[in-house]
Amino acid sequence: MKRGILIGGLLVAILLAGAHAKEQAATVACTGYPAYADGAANGTPFAVHVSISGWTAAADSDAYVKANRSGTTGANYLIWNGTSWNNAAYYANCPRVRISTSGDWSGWILVKANGASTTSLKAAAETVGKSRSLSEDAPHSVAYLDMSTTGAWVEATAAASTAGLAVLAFDASDNLIGTYAVEDNGVSEGYPSTAGYFKMAVPANTAIRRLEVQDHEGNTIATQTSALWGSGVAGSLTNLDDQYDVSLPVTLTSLQAAVVEGGVKVSWTTESEINNRGFYVLRSDAEGAAYRTISPLIPGAGSSVVPRAYEYVDRTVVPAQSYWYLLRQEDFGGQAELFGPVAVYVPPAPGGQEPALPTRSALVGGYPNPFNPGTTVRFVLAAEQEVEVAVFDLHGRRVRTLVQGVLAPGEHSARWDGRDGAGADVPAGMYLCRLTCADGLRETAKLIKLR
Repeated sequence: MKRGILIGGLLVAILLAGAHAKEQAATVACTGYPAYADGAANGTPFAVHVSISGWTAAADSDAYVKANRSGTTGANYLIWNGTSWNNAAYYANCPRVRISTSGDWSGWILVKANGASTTSLKAAAETVGKSRSLSEDAPHSVAYLDMSTTGAWVEATAAASTAGLAVLAFDASDNLIGTYAVEDNGVSEGYPSTAGYFKMAVPANTAIRRLEVQDHEGNTIATQTSALWGSGVAGSLTNLDDQYDVSLPVTLTSLQAAVVEGGVKVSWTTESEINNRGFYVLRSDAEGAAYRTISPLIPGAGSSVVPRAYEYVDRTVVPAQSYWYLLRQEDFGGQAELFGPVAVYVPPAPGGQEPALPTRSALVGGYPNPFNPGTTVRFVLAAEQEVEVAVFDLHGRRVRTLVQGVLAPGEHSARWDGRDGAGADVPAGMYLCRLTCADGLRETAKLIKLR
């Protein structure tokens, strides 16, 4: 996350009556809120975007703002005022904001369920001193989730982490199912306040097709899509970064190195790119040695949501040698991100010398990747030992054991045909391939099965 998303909430502009004075032109509205929330008392927080416009009688003054069951009374929700959670029935417990000279304000507030059964939600505001108040006429519907039977949590770290921003999650039908304020909000009850962190309650076993980041005015400043994100079974917590990294401006779905005629081909694919100037390929000729740049700039796509494939052939390799490769991505502002490494062993030429043994065991990865229907997993061993190569799903459940036994040092491979241990074809998505060695090595690589 370093990423972003739009909001699917209702925009309401109505004539509202104040509790103490009538403001014919003034409106207050929930302009962004999730379709679902953790219904437990003291549930997982979610973000609500509130907009005030035309409140000229309260212009250039302070006001309390909230979103709760009936707008001015009721204890359905607790609200975070920057210091603690409090009953939203009392305005003085709510966030204190400054109404502009033109009578406007908009921003995200953190709300959570208080164990009540009614799930309506309304925006409201009252000036400090209680001289003016506003409330929406019509409530909005929020469905409560039972986190043991119908709900699950997802978390990740968004790139855009400036105060005032919120991250939003949309399902495959473009419903806004989850929201969270991503600034350092100081929430101290088990929700990390590290910049960019978010945690949402969403329906269990639900695909998440889009994430957005919005600013305090509700403008979308970043968007990212994926066919791989999704919540787990009821009560589970899924880190979306493990499924597909939401933190990277360039989202890499594969990086691999393979011996080809005339050299080593380094290839990679991206799912999306934001402000991407391009890539450099770096190489190390020995384990632990420094990397050096071996390629010219390979131009990127700038900003794109279309998957793209890249490759570079290193023609300076020699036989009977192992190599390690890194990918360096740069944006137009000079910021850089490293991906990798991936390792490859170049065998000796026919009739040549015996190959040198690898200096360390390593999981090279799968090729092709993404794949359909099958992929070949390659790994190297520095010494004879007991090894296991197995495929797991994102919940840590074993899908298939590919290799188990004692193997000699050198390069090895194992074929996975995209089926589980019972021979059934597994669904499309991301899986984790794990190499476990008797010498203590444990390495994991992502494998992506396409539809």
